[in-house]
Amino acid sequence: MGYTHSSRDASLPAETVRVTVDREYLDLTVDEWMDQLDAAEPYVLAWVSPRVNLQGAKLTTSRGRPDPYWKDALREANPGRT
Repeated sequence: MGYTHSSRDASLPAETVRVTVDREYLDLTVDEWMDQLDAAEPYVLAWVSPRVNLQGAKLTTSRGRPDPYWKDALREANPGRT
C-alpha cells in the first residue's frame, strides 16, 4: 500500500492524492473533497480495508501511537494474538 501527491507525480491531475493498493488506486482531488474533509478519512479506510490482508500483520510503533482503526482491524484479523 502507498500513496503519492500530484506534486510528486506529474501524471496526476493538480492537487490530487493517489492511494494505491496492489494495482488498484483511488484518486482524491481537492475539487471533490474540499467541502467534505470529515468524510475523506472514512471513505479512504472503507476503500483500503477490503484490499489489504491483515492476517499475520503487526503494528509498528516507530512513529508514535498506532491508529485505533488499524489497531482494531489487526486485532480482528488476528484473534488471540496480543
